[in-house]
Amino acid sequence: MPLQMLNADKIKLFYSTLNSKEALYMRIVGKIHEIRNLQAIAAAITNSKALGVGDASVARDLGGYAYVIETQPTRHRIHGTFPVDCLVEDLTSNIGESVTFLAMFIVTSIICDIFHIREGSISIMCDNKEALRRKLIETSTYTNLATRDTDIKMEVEHLLSIIPIKVEFHHVPGHSDDDPDFDYERAPQRI
Repeated sequence: MPLQMLNADKIKLFYSTLNSKEALYMRIVGKIHEIRNLQAIAAAITNSKALGVGDASVARDLGGYAYVIETQPTRHRIHGTFPVDCLVEDLTSNIGESVTFLAMFIVTSIICDIFHIREGSISIMCDNKEALRRKLIETSTYTNLATRDTDIKMEVEHLLSIIPIKVEFHHVPGHSDDDPDFDYERAPQRI
């Protein structure tokens, strides 16, 4: 079977699998704008050469996010976008950035299922240090965020516990919390 037909069949299977997930997961994955060679993306995950990048933007009462999972160095990719879906009073870039993790984990999990991947890794890049912090829900930082993003942090942890590959998180500069004088304890809601 030619590679293009195999890739088309796997893309159909990807969408079919996504459509069988809970409605919330489909909303989090959002609108997928491009899938360029799903088989190459699966190979990159297996060979620990997959890269995921997510970013969110929040202004007043609007927010949106985008993510991409791609191969290195040939740049096959899958990417999607969606508005941040939460109450306006809970809308923070923290939530938007964390939701990009959820979207990438859902997509990666589906790819792992379709291609029967049981080992490998993906490197996740993010510019929000607070979104990258994990397993710290009990700390005082979460006093102000408890009603805002604890549920998202818990879902991130759940997906990390069931995804069959290693996920490596990396911080990239570009966010307000990159300031060395930034005080997490006094201003976590600004992140």
